[in-house]
Amino acid sequence: MEKIITTKNEYNSLDAINMYLKTKASTYDFTKEYDSWDVRTNVHGQMEQCIILKKSAMHGMKVHFENENTLKMTYIIPKK
Repeated sequence: MEKIITTKNEYNSLDAINMYLKTKASTYDFTKEYDSWDVRTNVHGQMEQCIILKKSAMHGMKVHFENENTLKMTYIIPKK
């Protein structure tokens, strides 16, 4: 299960999305981590980061940028 979301220009980085999540009251836990589920790398060969939204230890979503203003949300099990 995945979902593609188009973002506004002010939210075109994981840091901006992370700050937005910190300002909103949320019932979910969220962290910015290295993507160990898909092991994506950037142009320098370093691991890409993603934001993990956790509802519980068994249910969560991984959020990362597909393009400059396009987020991809994928279902994951956070305690993999």
